[in-house]
Amino acid sequence: VCDLCLAGRYQGETAQTACSACLAGSFANTTGYSVCDLCDVGLYQGAQASTGCVECLPGSFAGLTGRSICSLCDVGRFSGVNATSVCTDCSAGQKQQSNGRSYCIDCLEGTFQSAVRQTTCLSCAPGRFANDTAAETCVACAIGRVQPSGGSSECVDCIAGTFMSLTGRSSCAVCAAGEYSPVNASTTCTSCDPGAVQSQNQQTSCIACDIGKFIEAGGQTVCDLCAQ
Repeated sequence: VCDLCLAGRYQGETAQTACSACLAGSFANTTGYSVCDLCDVGLYQGAQASTGCVECLPGSFAGLTGRSICSLCDVGRFSGVNATSVCTDCSAGQKQQSNGRSYCIDCLEGTFQSAVRQTTCLSCAPGRFANDTAAETCVACAIGRVQPSGGSSECVDCIAGTFMSLTGRSSCAVCAAGEYSPVNASTTCTSCDPGAVQSQNQQTSCIACDIGKFIEAGGQTVCDLCAQ
């Protein structure tokens, strides 16, 4: 009477006196195996004479059968569950700079990432902002607002005496002499009315002509003397 090979061992030939151990990456979970089974994808077995395989942990994978070890997910990728056969790319708006991770990291406010499988987030350029985490793009500052610094989560209003009529700008323009802007976040400057002038740049109001002086046109810098 022949004996059956024990679990974890096999014998594929006739008239043998011993059974052989299943190699790493394979197993025999019952007696009498003539050939060992390979570990399935997502599983591994590092020891010989094994009766089963082990699940790859989060952050690792086994994409082929018969693996003796699991591979770590590359940078920019992750696996969040056991027994996976492939790692997943980090989404746009995320990053992962380390190998073997089970998650990706959201880009912080003021930064963004428009591509998948990335290791870093990028700072928003001056004139743009991102006020949420995991941003895929930065937003241009609205008219009347600017942002002089990169990596910002908001824009700032142009102060009175200045303006900005374009989006995505890093600095405000100064109201010229003969003009003014009385409030913050102005998108244009206003010309001085007839009878008032402004000789300086970046002003919030105009000055009425003194007695004995006048100006008929708007947007002027000096008053004229009245005729004697």
